[in-house]
Amino acid sequence: MRKQRRLWIVGSTGIHLDSVEGLGDFVELETVLSCGSQDDCQAEHERVLALLGIDPADAIAGSYIDLAAGQARYRAGQVRPLHNP
Repeated sequence: MRKQRRLWIVGSTGIHLDSVEGLGDFVELETVLSCGSQDDCQAEHERVLALLGIDPADAIAGSYIDLAAGQARYRAGQVRPLHNP
């Protein structure tokens, strides 16, 4: 599985724009705790989400390997999708 990543930084938040072969395109946000208190960092993270127009309900837990394995199980009829866009 190949991945291309672009990285942007806003304040203390890294915005990872990933294109993953066989899975699609993803945005990963990583806010480091160097931005002040945990509340300040959470507020920054939420501001970046809002600026990008990302709904937190669309978050996906797990790694790309986990997603690929889940897709294989779904295609085999073993699991149902967690989220239907």
